[in-house]
Amino acid sequence: MSPVKKTKSEKSAKKTKPNFLVENLNKLLEIQNISECELARRVNVPQQTLHKIFSGKTADPRISTLKALADYFEVGVGDLCIENMPIHAGTAPKGKAVPIISWTECTDPNFIDAIETTHWEQWAVVDSKFSAKTYALSSKPALENKFPKGTLFIIDPAVSPSDGDLVVVQYPETGEATLRELSIDGPNQILISLNQQAQQEVLNKKIKILGAVVQSRFSY
Repeated sequence: MSPVKKTKSEKSAKKTKPNFLVENLNKLLEIQNISECELARRVNVPQQTLHKIFSGKTADPRISTLKALADYFEVGVGDLCIENMPIHAGTAPKGKAVPIISWTECTDPNFIDAIETTHWEQWAVVDSKFSAKTYALSSKPALENKFPKGTLFIIDPAVSPSDGDLVVVQYPETGEATLRELSIDGPNQILISLNQQAQQEVLNKKIKILGAVVQSRFSY
């Protein structure tokens, strides 16, 4: 039996099938009045990846990428891909962009103040309730026994850590910060390492707590 040939009209219809994802993303960009490049920076998705989606070259984007976009615009993942996507007040994100810096840079309390969007490439979007000093750190290889590779830690120096919180600390005569779990036992504040030995030590005046981890999430 010979294969059924598609008519010219059927082929044409297939070529002109609308890409609702691209249409909706462009609509959201227009509402936000930001560029494709700026969106890539805010959601921490490679610009090349995002450009392939906007140009229609990526027909089936990764769900992690769609989730990052949906979370930023505060819409459902499914809504991004449908015709007549519902537009509501939540489409304007209530969050703000914070810089993703290194474990060395975070030891300088004045470093965040010097960062501007025009010269810093890596950003993450967080809830606007966090302070102006908030920043993000990318997980170290040494933390991969506790956190998946690519985890982002959102750090707010203005938050007073509670018992059980993760904190970023700097030990004396070291130029790089590290992550510890804070345990409060009566008058004592104890720092617990996150390695397999889980070593403990009492917090003293020589050890600086640089900030509390207010959120951890995957970096897409």
